Amino acid sequence: MPHCSGGRAAYQQLRKPPQPETGGTARSFFFHCLAWLATITMVGGCDGSWSAWAELYQDAPWCAPNTHSRIFRRTGSSMGVPTGQVAFTDRSGHKKNTAAFQDELNTYFVDCKFTKGWPEFGVAGNYRPLIAPFRFHFVSMDPVVIVGVAKEDPTDTNPDYLYTGQHTFIGTNYINDAFQAGTTFPYRPGAKVVWFSPAVDHDLHDIDLASRTARIALAGSEFLTISVDGSQLVTSRQ
Repeated sequence: MPHCSGGRAAYQQLRKPPQPETGGTARSFFFHCLAWLATITMVGGCDGSWSAWAELYQDAPWCAPNTHSRIFRRTGSSMGVPTGQVAFTDRSGHKKNTAAFQDELNTYFVDCKFTKGWPEFGVAGNYRPLIAPFRFHFVSMDPVVIVGVAKEDPTDTNPDYLYTGQHTFIGTNYINDAFQAGTTFPYRPGAKVVWFSPAVDHDLHDIDLASRTARIALAGSEFLTISVDGSQLVTSRQ
């Protein structure tokens, strides 16, 4: 999902209650257009040349022990429409398009069982995105690890807190809310915290923060540490 500064106005349309399927033509068309533009953007179709990659100095996910990824963006146009690409660097410094992570999450959610019972947000082309009871955060790549913090209102679809212009987001066709990339994020004391990883299994795992810190085992001897720091959660990767 491209960097979302400036995306708030468009997302406001998504905050409106979904229309019944028989009357949701405008909404479906809107989502279809977004999906079409995203496909063109991420696959790389471009009328002319791309601009040079420019670094976005933002909080980025872990890509290796004690190493943050770096975020880059470039712009171009497709069929006369301005478009862009966003990429994270891996542990070798190679850029990995965010479309690859979106594809990984889309494949993952096809077989997910823990989303059963989550309410539908509406119709988005051929998909029915769900309203997650958590704010999800994209904290690690290679492997991908997502951490979720329970919302005060499980059915809240208001994304205003996200759109500060200081973050990049990863989207999936199956969840309405985008996943904020980064290693530090808001936390409400006492809120339930969970994690999942396409590289591990299709389960949603609880994180016990009774001692104010917890670990998530990764491949080999690597692990993520999650710690409570006032009104935020701070992660590290060793």
